[in-house]
Amino acid sequence: MLARSLPLLDEMLPTSGEEVINAWLEVFQMEWEREEEMVGEEEEEDHDEMDDIRASAIDQDEDMADEASRPQDPVGNALEILVKNATEEFGFSPGDVYQGVLALPEMRRAHAAVTRCLDYSELMTFVRMFYNERRLDNISDRVLSVHPRRISDKEDGWEIDFKSVRIRRDVESRMQLESDEHLRKVYVLFHNILEGSVLAGWIFKVIVHRILSDGCWGPTPQPIRMSKRGDPPTFSTSPTACSTSLPPPAPLRDDERTATQVDFRPSLPSGVTLDEGKYYTPATNNNPGFDSFTIDHDPVKHVVVISVFQITVSPSHQGSAQDYVFIRKIMSSVRHLLKRRGADARIEVTYFLVCPEAGSEREWQMPNGWSDEVDSNDHRGDAFCLRIPIATHRSAPCLFTPNFGTYS
Repeated sequence: MLARSLPLLDEMLPTSGEEVINAWLEVFQMEWEREEEMVGEEEEEDHDEMDDIRASAIDQDEDMADEASRPQDPVGNALEILVKNATEEFGFSPGDVYQGVLALPEMRRAHAAVTRCLDYSELMTFVRMFYNERRLDNISDRVLSVHPRRISDKEDGWEIDFKSVRIRRDVESRMQLESDEHLRKVYVLFHNILEGSVLAGWIFKVIVHRILSDGCWGPTPQPIRMSKRGDPPTFSTSPTACSTSLPPPAPLRDDERTATQVDFRPSLPSGVTLDEGKYYTPATNNNPGFDSFTIDHDPVKHVVVISVFQITVSPSHQGSAQDYVFIRKIMSSVRHLLKRRGADARIEVTYFLVCPEAGSEREWQMPNGWSDEVDSNDHRGDAFCLRIPIATHRSAPCLFTPNFGTYS
């Protein structure tokens, strides 16, 4: 079936009479676009697998004289791409990967059916049951995975996480529909036990996205300027070096911002405007290290401030040099929009490390490349810590009674 489908890649809109082949072709097309994007960004990667597939589709009828220059195993390379896609969509369970290759449409429908009906209570029930009884339920078949983690040199434990990035994003979208009270309840439960710490981080991101787009639940938290040392810098909330001065504009507003997804694949990201009241998150097919950003244009002061948000529950965070590429793309897009309006403004970038209110000192280690390629789009800027008030302390009322264990 793969061998029959590969020549269809040469069509502008590949179609087939078989549903599974159409799904495969979409995966190949997406991978090919991803490869083209990486080439456009001058990142030297090995593109042999995708080149082999496309070359096979175009050169199926070449004679033996050209055999040496043609790919030797296009179907094998195609299978590798399908396996990679299956792990990204469904996780690393062998059975899921097998079905994710040979029955891709059915697997997508089965997972969508589960996440579509999932609510906060089912997640809480799963975590309680595993913590108290070390039992799993059917949510683990489609949504969650449990695996061992090293706690110390002498102690191991368990960790609950979503099975894949795509599943996690589907659940996050579903959790966006829950009430503020439910989200807080889920976060407190997950935060208060070791096994749920990773899930707590994902739920915290959902909460922060809600706050940054819709407004805060209570008193507005004020950003704290982080100290800076080194190049690339390490930003820190060291008490001796912090001040309470605020960057203009403040990241939290009284009015709502409209949640808008941005596709970073084009050279100028799609969806970015100079209009007020937008809260931008990367599209699901992009993978920048930061979680969201906003753009605020002050035509009176002739300045555009791009606020970049990194959301984490960890005391320390490290990014990727690829993040700078995405941020410079945003700056290029803003510069293009200003030119179309005939406006002139200075473009600044401000970084926000968003974390729970409880906790000690926080650090943000910027990756290598901080001072590289800044002639036209200088992505460097100040960093601020934004602490979100949520009941996270360990003495918070317990939502369940454990049968064993020492966590509280």
